[in-house]
Amino acid sequence: METAVKKIDLVAVAAEVQTKFASMLESLIGLVEITNAAHSANNKIYYNACDLSKMSIEDYRAFKLAEADHELSWRLAKSVEQITHRLTSEGENIERGLSSRDGYLRRLESRVARDFNDRLKDDNEKKLETAEPIASDFYLIEAKTVQHGRGKYKQFKAKATFLVNGRVYEIEKLLGATGQLSDHCRERLGYRFLDRKATAEAEDDIWADLCKPEMSAEQLGKAVHFLKSIRAAFAALLAPTEAAAA
Repeated sequence: METAVKKIDLVAVAAEVQTKFASMLESLIGLVEITNAAHSANNKIYYNACDLSKMSIEDYRAFKLAEADHELSWRLAKSVEQITHRLTSEGENIERGLSSRDGYLRRLESRVARDFNDRLKDDNEKKLETAEPIASDFYLIEAKTVQHGRGKYKQFKAKATFLVNGRVYEIEKLLGATGQLSDHCRERLGYRFLDRKATAEAEDDIWADLCKPEMSAEQLGKAVHFLKSIRAAFAALLAPTEAAAA
């Protein structure tokens, strides 16, 4: 997407900000020492005063000056300290932002490819709505309902195991309280399924998508046939439950 806005070099801006922060911190070092020393000296006079009635006029004047300066000395020392900590914290914050950007850029190409492929898959899903079915080699091995958990944690799922292109896949969907699939499950049924062999080898769930980024007219037709077949299998499995619920 083209834009007329001039591209800003954020890395250069970050470097400039960090340089200025470092310069400010360096210039504050002397102020930290001065304000802390002033506050410490003020505290010695303010908190170590003896019986005021026995003070000489000079000591009493010094005490009253310390009293006048007490809050200001505290606020000066505290403010300079907080600014120093804030500049240090914000500098570290910028460093984290730069590190995050570097990590994102290292994954940029794979993310672009993945997102673009997802868009192509979505486009092919839409093409299935009008594509003519072509007989696929879908073969249903088994369709059944399975129970997970016990007591109040008991759940039922509809499960279908099938072959496509000589590979075993599986779809398992949670059933609602009435023993039916949710509307969303019905709409998405068959678009994604578990690859049994790849999952066993990886010891983790490996999923396969019905639609690929690049699909021929024949592949689209076979995908339509597969959708009709797997949905018919689920419909046949749940038909008694649905009839009873009706």
